[in-house]
Amino acid sequence: LSGARSTYNSLSYSQAQMCPTFADGLQADRDEVERLAEACRRLDGVEAPLQLGEPAERFLSYENGALVGCLELVGTSEAEGCGMVRPDRRRRGIGRALLAAARQEWRERGFVSFLLVCDAAAVSGAAFAAAVGASYSFAEDRMELDATRLPPQSGGPVRLRRAAEYDVDAFVRIMMAAFRNDPAEARQVRQNTVERFRDPNRQSYIAELDGMPVGGVEAFHTPGGSGEFINSLGVDPEHQRRGYGRQILVETARALIAEGSQRVMLEVETDNRSAISLYLDCGFETICTFEYYRVDV
Repeated sequence: LSGARSTYNSLSYSQAQMCPTFADGLQADRDEVERLAEACRRLDGVEAPLQLGEPAERFLSYENGALVGCLELVGTSEAEGCGMVRPDRRRRGIGRALLAAARQEWRERGFVSFLLVCDAAAVSGAAFAAAVGASYSFAEDRMELDATRLPPQSGGPVRLRRAAEYDVDAFVRIMMAAFRNDPAEARQVRQNTVERFRDPNRQSYIAELDGMPVGGVEAFHTPGGSGEFINSLGVDPEHQRRGYGRQILVETARALIAEGSQRVMLEVETDNRSAISLYLDCGFETICTFEYYRVDV
């Protein structure tokens, strides 16, 4: 972390700090969050949907110099939050203090809400969401690739290559159009894209048709470094429904495996049946489901 930008003395024995992305900070900071996530995973038996490869605000709670809680917010106007508290420090108000700090920061920025994410198998997650007044919004499946079922490369017309910094504008244009982002978010999307392109824990790809960028996709290391997450796969609306998305997905997965990835994963909304059908056909299988709860600030 490059330093806390604001501090909240929410607890008598702990600080909740708001910290920026890991991109300019020490690897030790990221390692500390990963160790906390692993401790929670061992006890709870569920995944913490962290996005450590994404630019984010991370609210951290310390006790005697040790990290005991973390709330990560990824995004701006529709931020997604993932919180966790060290197992031996639970039921002491740390989670509520982190949430209060995040709410205050988001309120000061002029936002009205954000999303809190938890594994559907974690009863405590839904209970916490209800206790803090959050309302259920939607759910996503996390899917993992069975490499033995990955289709062969199609030899289709799209060529996939690693993106370079000169591709930023084209990448932003494609993603803004593919995901129907608010034009007012263009500046923030571009800033985040530049940071991700420079992040050594991420890979970004451009898909070209006859030399013209028509799609893009990103992947980032999972916590612990055991695999890769495919996200932000988008095709320019003018070139959709031609099988390019499938070709990009298959070639990206093959590229990641060739680079040594042990696991390849992605996430998709549970009601997006067409996308789920595509992913199943390409060798992905559902391994867990995450529920999203809206928190008013």
